[in-house]
Amino acid sequence: MFRRIASAMMAAVLAAATLFTALPAQAAEATYFSELTGEPISTAIQNQRPVAVMIDNDIRSYPHYGTAQADIVYELTNSIANNGVTRLMAVYKDWNNVARIGNIRSTRPTNIILAQEYNAVLVHDGGPFYNNPYLASPANNNLSGYFSRINNGKAAEFTEYALAGEIAKRIPAAGYSTTYNAFAPAIRNHFNFAPYGTAIDLSVKYPGAIPCNKSLCLTYIMLLSLCTIRQPVCMTTMSSASFIRMAAQMPRCPLRMSSSRTALFTSTMQTDT
Repeated sequence: MFRRIASAMMAAVLAAATLFTALPAQAAEATYFSELTGEPISTAIQNQRPVAVMIDNDIRSYPHYGTAQADIVYELTNSIANNGVTRLMAVYKDWNNVARIGNIRSTRPTNIILAQEYNAVLVHDGGPFYNNPYLASPANNNLSGYFSRINNGKAAEFTEYALAGEIAKRIPAAGYSTTYNAFAPAIRNHFNFAPYGTAIDLSVKYPGAIPCNKSLCLTYIMLLSLCTIRQPVCMTTMSSASFIRMAAQMPRCPLRMSSSRTALFTSTMQTDT
């Protein structure tokens, strides 16, 4: 009896071994290091342009959808209305595999400029009139509004989302390329990543670093806003370093700016859509 059981078990083991040997080995998916994260991702989307989606950060809009799948998330104040609530700009490389992104809100010149740095298609819903010169740039590709509306029991401005497949249809329908175009940076690595897998000591302080305190950041943001409104061309001729040098020369308190410039900043930033 024992011999028959042992023989049956041996036969089963040999049969299983033969079956697994007959199965073809699955080739590992080809990967490259993402220009957005420095991590390995599929080469199937290597030439696919990113998208940059404007997402509300008002507490009334919560929860966010799709932000965990984003490669990069910017948080910027685009209005001094509503207590200076911020908006998120989420940048995605593999955007066609995100089930739901949003809710989608309006954009500002800063977001349009940032999206162009990645040759990304900007996804938003409208915005103020002073966006127009930036949206008219040949380097800009954007999709505004007309995404899915989901009845979530909230006000209308909190109900618009990009669902899986929508962006993939909208980009070619708008006449845009889904792959990097002529305006893509020659060197697409926006960041200087450490070699993949390298441990980085974040406690190291670099002597050339510029300390970023609250007042300096606020001054920088105000300079950026004033520049984009009053002198559209300056964004293409001034570097970030130039802005920082300007910020360092300005009064630390924004209220010490001339009343005309403060009024201009206030009036242009009040619009909230």
